[in-house]
Amino acid sequence: MKSYWQEEGIPLNPHSNEIKLDCRYLRQYHEVSIAIPEEVFSASDADAIVNVFHAEHNRLYGYSLDQEGVPVEVINVRVQAVGGVEKTSFSREEKLTANAEHAIKNKREIYIPSDKQCREVSVYDGHKLKHDNHIEGPVMIEQITTAIFVGETFNCLVDQYGSFVLYRKDRADLVVNTLSASVGGKQS
Repeated sequence: MKSYWQEEGIPLNPHSNEIKLDCRYLRQYHEVSIAIPEEVFSASDADAIVNVFHAEHNRLYGYSLDQEGVPVEVINVRVQAVGGVEKTSFSREEKLTANAEHAIKNKREIYIPSDKQCREVSVYDGHKLKHDNHIEGPVMIEQITTAIFVGETFNCLVDQYGSFVLYRKDRADLVVNTLSASVGGKQS
């Protein structure tokens, strides 16, 4: 029989389960979340679970009611399963030209907050923008899942991973420093 790890396609190692119980003393209005070791939970060791609750309640509030024999309620049971996966690698694009005219779709009137009025600006197809393309605001960049407004005081540069880096026009130095400190200290 396959484990749920195998059914989900997660390698068996490394993985872990964290079990948390939200408990409270009978008739209290707040719960305390406690982590329970998997072996204690699997053994159904109620005394060990209650002792963990008393200790955590005492740590948080400065007292516990274990000596008084007040019953403990379990309100919620949560299991967090964590599986190890291989590190994702991001493909880097080759550096092209700073010119992004190939990605202009059209021009359209867009409200410019700094002007407090509408103005005709270029609209770019974000899917056609590539590494090192540079765009001066104000413009609109559109993709299937989002739209990015680049304001009057900002510019946009596409980095080696295809991300849009917006920066203030008077702080282009920050972008150069950030891009030169890319993964492994190398810039393609």
